[in-house]
Amino acid sequence: WRRKMKQIKGVRVRGNKIEVLTRQKDAWGKPCKRYDAVKIKPPYGKEQIEEAYNEGIKLKGIQEKDIKINGHKSEVIKKVQVVARLKDTLDDLFTKRWAGKASEDTVKIYIKDIYAVFPLDIQLRDMQTELWFEQFKSECKKLIIDRPANNLSTFNTRTINKRLSILRETFRHAIKNKTLLSEDMGWTNETVVEPQHKPALTNQEVSDVIAEAMLDREVEFADAFAWLVDTGMRHETEFRKFTIDNIDFKKMTICFFREKTQEWSQHINLTLRCQEIAKRYRPIAMKREDRRMFPNMTKSKVRTLFARYGKRLSLKNFTPYCTKHTFITNLSLKVSPKIISAIAGIAVETALTYYNQVKPSEIKKAMATLNDDSSVVSMMGHNRKVEKIK
Repeated sequence: WRRKMKQIKGVRVRGNKIEVLTRQKDAWGKPCKRYDAVKIKPPYGKEQIEEAYNEGIKLKGIQEKDIKINGHKSEVIKKVQVVARLKDTLDDLFTKRWAGKASEDTVKIYIKDIYAVFPLDIQLRDMQTELWFEQFKSECKKLIIDRPANNLSTFNTRTINKRLSILRETFRHAIKNKTLLSEDMGWTNETVVEPQHKPALTNQEVSDVIAEAMLDREVEFADAFAWLVDTGMRHETEFRKFTIDNIDFKKMTICFFREKTQEWSQHINLTLRCQEIAKRYRPIAMKREDRRMFPNMTKSKVRTLFARYGKRLSLKNFTPYCTKHTFITNLSLKVSPKIISAIAGIAVETALTYYNQVKPSEIKKAMATLNDDSSVVSMMGHNRKVEKIK
């Protein structure tokens, strides 16, 4: 590695650090070489050297872009007693703010994306530029879209804003400890672009999916699909952990734990279709050690079958989530958002914003009610009179 790095212009190994030539002129354009150092972590093996080398190349690229856009004078900065670096500050903040909390795993994902964009040893004061801000947004968007779990390759600015909030908290932490030059953080949230409403499945489309599954002898999938549509359960966190013990066969109700809200659901009455499915699967589930109703509906199999029937029936955005969307949309046509919130385990505001969709037939029906009045107000002439309909 040492011999390889000697062949790369502007990169050199000095003791336990890698120095990268980032500037060959000072702020006034006079010849003056400047090296930025990236420390190599113990035990100073090949893996640690390679990691430090990659961080140095990343830092060099950013400095070259900065000089190209802003010139050499962008190097002029005020002196501070203590220099705040990204990883040291963020690791300290994580330990004090999020470690051991419910949000720990989620924050770790955000931090991983931040570290994928920035050199770990970059100074926080150097990050507060428009160049860094734009690069962070574009690279983060690509990371989110390319993520394996993002099946539809969708993107929402809210995901960027969550990562920006982590960075702002890091800046605030440095300011509080007097290790950051400027309080003008400049990392403002992106304008939120609301995702388009996904259409709920019609009764005919639900029937078509079940019929296709039965033709393929995928009986368990057909039953599982009907169960999801009629209960509105979240596939990964609720359905896949659902057991026969979550059913009260006397009252024909279900009650299960919602990981998203960390609460137990209301006692929800089963539809006639779900009652028949529950009775049919009861003896099978009771023989199993885990007592699951649909043991063969693994994450990969469900994803495969949704893709198969979505393509065969030309259904757009046909994913396990569409079953919950269908369930709540059907409820929204008949009950109030407050009741939907209690049944589906979502906020009232969410029910109003995303699921309270209005069909053209409902608009027509609502407008027809205006004709039910027994009187018509005449607008002819200056004197309006009420004329009784004969």
